[in-house]
Amino acid sequence: MLKKDELRIGGSVFLIAFSIGLHLVGVAPILGVLNEVYAGKGTSLIQMLQTIPYLTLMLGSLLVGRLTLRLSVKRLELVSLLLIGFLGVLPFFVESFWILFFTRMLIGFGFGVISPLNNTIITVTMPPEKRAAFMGLHVVAMGIGAMSGSLVGGFLASIHYRYFFLIYLMAFAAWFFVQFTMKDIKPHADTSGRHPGLGKEIWLLSACSFFHTILINAFSTNLGIFVLQNLKMGTGVTGAVNTVNSVLALLVGISFAKISGYFGKYTIVFAIGAAALGFGCVLTLPGIAGIVLTSAMCGISLSCFQAGCMQRISMAVAPEAVAAAGGIYSVAGSLGGLIGPVVLGLAASALGGNTPMHQFTAAFAGFAVLFAVTWMLVRKETA
Repeated sequence: MLKKDELRIGGSVFLIAFSIGLHLVGVAPILGVLNEVYAGKGTSLIQMLQTIPYLTLMLGSLLVGRLTLRLSVKRLELVSLLLIGFLGVLPFFVESFWILFFTRMLIGFGFGVISPLNNTIITVTMPPEKRAAFMGLHVVAMGIGAMSGSLVGGFLASIHYRYFFLIYLMAFAAWFFVQFTMKDIKPHADTSGRHPGLGKEIWLLSACSFFHTILINAFSTNLGIFVLQNLKMGTGVTGAVNTVNSVLALLVGISFAKISGYFGKYTIVFAIGAAALGFGCVLTLPGIAGIVLTSAMCGISLSCFQAGCMQRISMAVAPEAVAAAGGIYSVAGSLGGLIGPVVLGLAASALGGNTPMHQFTAAFAGFAVLFAVTWMLVRKETA
């Protein structure tokens, strides 16, 4: 039975992670439509609308460790939610590619600040034996947020693509509830006022996040285009397929305490292997079945990977350093997301052309290599 304070913390963790789910959705359900509306901009630039938030997300993630020493976590969360809500909804009112581009770029700062803070809340307030359950709650809420954004956004976009941006009203709703449910938390630094060293494990996890994000984004940046061009279906189908991703992420979050208990230090290896299997599905199974299975396995991978890394970070550094360590981890992932379309585009071109199927092929090969490397590193660690 959870205590009253634990219920309040759980509510705060849930609502914050729900909003982070909007970052996972981005504009993926309408990328195919945007590719036609702004055809003169080129496919690569359109795909960057999904990943350009990583540019300022890195800045927010770099600053969050220091900001937690000066401001309460609650205040940082509230400011970030307002920024996400305002910038997210603005393209609904103004139809301009460059307004859309710059709001997508700037919205990343809000996500960059908000993303590492849930781990700080969990680590500071929860004993180690209870953290896995709350980190599972984090990925569950992210899954629900992403699922809601995909499903509702896909439906709204079927009316007109600009209606999709109304999903960011969810950030204002989250702001309201966080204001009344979240406790003030302000981690204390050591006597020098500096964070302890982050250690080798944080840098290895960050490097793994860098490559994982490059590769996993092949799904989100190509889904809308693949459904429209290869399957000849519309935004409603894209939203539904993306919802499968969120549902599986949700189920993994619910079960994460058991999953991490079963796989132990191989939890992250399992997450990477799931993504490799997922991209193998779209390459071998024709029609809608292949992309649905890819969506499901990528959801499993992303959810398990994020929760697994959060768990290891919380154990690897002192509580007051969790935000800083999470910021470095987030920056690495953000950099991977930012350059992902370019890297995957070059890899796809080398395979015969920058098409969704060639990017899926590159992602499959990349995950297979990453799986082998991480498996060997963990095996060496546990030997």
